[in-house]
Formats: sequence, structure tokens, C-alpha cells
Amino acid sequence: MTALKLPSRILHLPMAFHDRWTRQAIDKYRQSVRPEAAYLPDNVQFLADTNGIDVEGVRKILFSASYM
Repeated sequence: MTALKLPSRILHLPMAFHDRWTRQAIDKYRQSVRPEAAYLPDNVQFLADTNGIDVEGVRKILFSASYM
């Protein structure tokens, strides 16, 4: 089996994390769409709790990952 090589490039995009604008969007979502869900009121804390890590651990995983 031969390895397939695809032309690609690396892009560095800005990423917001646990910022006030994201929190405002979550609050608006809670008020207008779904007031209760397992991942509310803080989806980052939900990810941390679900995976047995802290919020900083979630940030490190998200920011160090490569996406294709």
C-alpha cells in the first residue's frame, strides 16, 4: 500500500476561548432557544468535567490540536 500525499498548507486562525462574547452568546442561547442542557451554563467547564481535567487542560488540548 502506498501513502497518499495531498497538497496542503498550515493556516493559523485566531480562536476565542472562554471570552465574554462567547459567554454572552451562550446566555442568549439559554434565553431564546434552550434554557437547560447538560453543557450549560458553561460548555468549557462541561468539557473539563466530562473528561476529568480542568479548564486550562481543555484550553491546552484545543489550542495544541491540528485540524484537517
